[in-house]
Amino acid sequence: MGAPNHSTSTPGMSLRIPWLAVGWLGVAVVTYLSLAPAPPQIDLEQGDKLQHLIAYGSLMLWFAQVRTGATERRATALLLLALGIALELAQGLTGYREMSVADAVANAAGVALGWLAAPPRSPNAFAWASTLVGPGAVIDPRHPGPSGRRAWRVLVTLAAVLGATVLAGLFYSVHMPGKTHRGPLMPLGAEEARIRDHLATHIETLAGRIGERNLWHFPALLAAADYIQGTLTELGYAPNDERFESQGKPVHNIVAERRGHTAPGEIVVVGAHYDSVLGSPGANDNGSGVAALLELARLLADQPLPLTVRFVAFVNEEAPFSYTDEMGSLVHARGARARGERIAAMLSLETIGSYSDEPGSQHYPFPLSLFYPDTANFIGFVGNLGSRGLVRRALRTFRQTTAFPSEGAAVPASIPGVGWSDHWSFWQAGYPAIMVTDTAFYRYAHYHTGDDTPDRVDYDRTARVVAGLARVIAELAGGQP
Repeated sequence: MGAPNHSTSTPGMSLRIPWLAVGWLGVAVVTYLSLAPAPPQIDLEQGDKLQHLIAYGSLMLWFAQVRTGATERRATALLLLALGIALELAQGLTGYREMSVADAVANAAGVALGWLAAPPRSPNAFAWASTLVGPGAVIDPRHPGPSGRRAWRVLVTLAAVLGATVLAGLFYSVHMPGKTHRGPLMPLGAEEARIRDHLATHIETLAGRIGERNLWHFPALLAAADYIQGTLTELGYAPNDERFESQGKPVHNIVAERRGHTAPGEIVVVGAHYDSVLGSPGANDNGSGVAALLELARLLADQPLPLTVRFVAFVNEEAPFSYTDEMGSLVHARGARARGERIAAMLSLETIGSYSDEPGSQHYPFPLSLFYPDTANFIGFVGNLGSRGLVRRALRTFRQTTAFPSEGAAVPASIPGVGWSDHWSFWQAGYPAIMVTDTAFYRYAHYHTGDDTPDRVDYDRTARVVAGLARVIAELAGGQP
């Protein structure tokens, strides 16, 4: 009996399964981005609709290369249309995204364009790819004939290029200047001890005496705003209200500035949201951020700096206002853009008071767990790819001046958690912005619960972080760190 003849298979059949697998991977990516809180956006008017059009058009065109029959194509189109509608409905249930009929229409238009652009109106890319591995090639490692070996070489080369691209992208995202602090921490200095005591007072007032503060606990929200304004006034600032209406109630951001002495038109914004999520007193999220904001305002009050430093306490960061027109930071960022303000950097202080030396206490979304420590003893500097320079600059200064563990990442905003605070609003307005965070729910078990109380905050370590941030902000504003 002769050896099996593996060259008689239908041309291109050996690539059908990988081709379809790539298509389904595309479906998975579209699904993920559709449900992510802050997906990447094309910086154009109606850019999100264009993204929907391109995504669904590309999927339809890709599948149409191998599903060439009329019945197959109709089934593919119906499945993609159903996917688009289902994802829009799911967005409406998330609490942080909204269902959009216009987006569903853009999805349908993309499917229609993909169908119209498919072969025979355009060259069949699948058929062309099949010729690269040879007519009738079967990718079978048990009997790698000449065409089979050629197929494997093509696939291995493609895999190597893809792998190298992924590694280069990861290196670009996670490689940061300087080295994190290792080893024991020195005792608190006199100024750090003063910062610790002030942080404790602020957080106890906000999360203890005032408690849960949001639109459903409106008197408490107003009491928190009054406390912040009063503290800034005592420090010598003249805070202003940035008022707008939310759910029929008047709310406001609180804005205070230390004007720059040589370049006052260049602004460094330091922000933290003062509302808490429904059902939580919000000691760490985000009493710790507001307390840090107030302490940074104190530390920098008398320091002459070339650039203006603006301190903003934002309202309505928590759901259901996140990523909506009633999000306080989005109101401020849009207003700044409309006024033509030159914001050189924005730092969002988001949940910065939880630390642990226990191995396994820190978690991450994949694949960041491959690159960062599993001990929750560090402060994180996080930005999107467009803010990579700011992440690196801030982290470099922190590491050079502060003996405290620190990590940094500039990664796609679609990774869960990366855009979950007020820095996201400044990205939408085209400004560089980063989040300073203890990583919140990736380490803090009491995140968004009634147990997020003042006794959960690590005041000693938070004081070290705040002292370091004062030096970071001073350097960003053109001064000496």
